[in-house]
Amino acid sequence: MEDDLFFQYEGILYSITGADTVSVIPNTLEKNSNYKDLQVVIIPETVFYKARIYYVTGIQSNAFAKCKTITFVSIPNSVKYIGEDAFSECENIDTIIIGEGVLDIAAGICYDCTNLKSLTIGCNVQSIGDYAFANCLQLNSITIPDSVITIGKNAFEGCCNLISVTIGDKVTTIGDYVFENCTSLQTCTFSKSIGDIGVAAFSGCPNLAAIRLYDGVKSIGAFAFSDCSNLMSVTLPDSIVFIGENAFSNCTSLNLVIIPKNVRIIKESTFEGCEKLTQIIFHNDIVSIGSCAFRNTIWESEQPDGIIYINDILYTTKGTIVKRISIRDGVRSISDDAFIGNSILESIVIPSSVIHIGNSVFCGCINLNSIVVDANNSIYDSRNDCNAIVETKNNSLIVGCKSTIIPNNVVSIGKEAFSAISHIPFAEVPIYPTSIIIPDSVVEIKEKAFLSCESLISISIPNIIYIGNMAFYGCVNLVSVKIGSSIKKIEQSAFENCESLKMITIDAIEPPKVEIMQDDAEFSSINVYVPRNSLNTYRNSDFWKNFTIFANGSIDNISVFIMIKNIFISIKDKIVSVFK
Repeated sequence: MEDDLFFQYEGILYSITGADTVSVIPNTLEKNSNYKDLQVVIIPETVFYKARIYYVTGIQSNAFAKCKTITFVSIPNSVKYIGEDAFSECENIDTIIIGEGVLDIAAGICYDCTNLKSLTIGCNVQSIGDYAFANCLQLNSITIPDSVITIGKNAFEGCCNLISVTIGDKVTTIGDYVFENCTSLQTCTFSKSIGDIGVAAFSGCPNLAAIRLYDGVKSIGAFAFSDCSNLMSVTLPDSIVFIGENAFSNCTSLNLVIIPKNVRIIKESTFEGCEKLTQIIFHNDIVSIGSCAFRNTIWESEQPDGIIYINDILYTTKGTIVKRISIRDGVRSISDDAFIGNSILESIVIPSSVIHIGNSVFCGCINLNSIVVDANNSIYDSRNDCNAIVETKNNSLIVGCKSTIIPNNVVSIGKEAFSAISHIPFAEVPIYPTSIIIPDSVVEIKEKAFLSCESLISISIPNIIYIGNMAFYGCVNLVSVKIGSSIKKIEQSAFENCESLKMITIDAIEPPKVEIMQDDAEFSSINVYVPRNSLNTYRNSDFWKNFTIFANGSIDNISVFIMIKNIFISIKDKIVSVFK
């Protein structure tokens, strides 16, 4: 292979990159093996070729990848860059010394070097790439030099014997999953310049006992310290403005938390499963608390049965509650899933002070039949005694129940709006609505609006333009859907797992754009009725061609559905069909 661009020197292959520079490249001279006989790799600063001196300035990607015999690597100060996966899966490397010339450690350079015990990072390195040292199972300590500014995602993930980490003074960002599943990690010394800690950065470090974060940290990502079961002490400075969902979930030894004064939103499950958490100090500026934020903690278990209020937030309910509830005046926010699964609840009154209502607030409240919003509430209303909650400004219905009558001026049905009647046991289906009247004003149905509303048999949506993701997902008894002429788009999985669906009528001339609703195998059992002049357009469209397409008016596609002893009977065109 030796020519004007490539040559071999002392067993290592080089590529000429400049007038007096070369880089190390993979050994393509040996079949099925890369440097199969090398054990010690000491890369020189200079090499000789055809009476000329060349400086070694780089190591190209995959240069020594999967070389099983190498045990020792020394990289000189002349090397400025090391390519991705340069030493990845070199399972017997014991020691690697990275010289002072390297500025950036590329992704995966020592990924899966399972025997690497000693790592020296040059004092001028500014960034450590993604997966750079992931799964280096024998590493037990790391000192990240002061020159490093960023640590990429998964950089040390799965280093299961890593005991201590010292992070240099200039590191500003710890990326996602950097130390995830470093199961032996006991101490981590954080720099004072860190501003962001990424998603799951220390997740699954059960031996990490204490964390001290300095003023200047602004965000802690989702799951950042989850499953750190020995974590007893956390210092959270007031500079923090964001803590992600599940950030400290299942930290089973944590007993005290002081919420930083600039954190105004506590995300879902932030401290869920912190079994020994007995004391939480809240400040008065918290505006929202996510579902299950403190579930399975001593603090929550010690709250009295009924509604749990935190400042002016209705956080959740616990134990037995009464059938009729008037939320206390002054409450400004109701958390996601606040009343989830409370089958006793029949009536709720929302006071004028409420300005935020979360998602799925009444999910599974199958006996809820009366919803009243105080007439003086400026954000929400229950106009025309509709037994629902409507966002006044947007005319969007965000909460419904089994007694809801959708008002004629509502234009949108919100995310998970009818979660109160979802997952109803089949034996109870007859007492719940089998059809909901959607007025002409409604043009949008958002994601999961009717998710798992198992009582629904038929639905007619006359002027709808958009149907969101999973809008009717899991409506297992839904047999008939009628969609008006304005429909433009139906999102992914809108009618997935509607296993009884037999007929869809669409009045639109142009076939609506549809993401995948369900498996192709289910299409053949569904008949679709479209305008006569659009038959060929539907039959030739990428999505609708999977169905059996009929013209509206070619047969009478108006059906009557009756349910007798959990069996659906469709009477259509004097033909009786039975659906179990």
